Amino acid sequence: MEFTQNLAYLLGLWYHCKYGKGVGVKGKAKDIFVEVCKELCLSEKFLYKKNSAWFYNHRVKNKLEKYIKERRHRFIAINDYSASYFAGWFDCCGKIKENKVVLCNFDSEDSFILTRLNFIHETKRNSLFILKPIAFIKFISNYTRLNKEILEGII
Repeated sequence: MEFTQNLAYLLGLWYHCKYGKGVGVKGKAKDIFVEVCKELCLSEKFLYKKNSAWFYNHRVKNKLEKYIKERRHRFIAINDYSASYFAGWFDCCGKIKENKVVLCNFDSEDSFILTRLNFIHETKRNSLFILKPIAFIKFISNYTRLNKEILEGII
């Protein structure tokens, strides 16, 4: 499985909105998850519940987990791969609130990567707030699939 922009997008989507079974997501991005998986030829068969979609494939799951562990070394610059990863994350659980971009389900690696990319942010509980959202929105706007309409109104 070659590391591509679509795979970087899938990593952001999957890692931040994981569904407990197999390789899957829960929430508003489940349809995009299925679409991206089909584009990457990861699976054609999916299982669905009301608000989640997933498939079983240990090889794919192990590879995704390997890429997640390597993300500190993969997303080192402002480029298409980093933008795709953060667009996937924004699509699964991002929103704009009080003139800040809010991203949920972060960890210290995500905070480190954002700092290295010069996106000033603060954290509260389980959410990460990007304090100057315009640069971040411009960074991900060409790569987001779910929230394009929201972003176009801001830029």
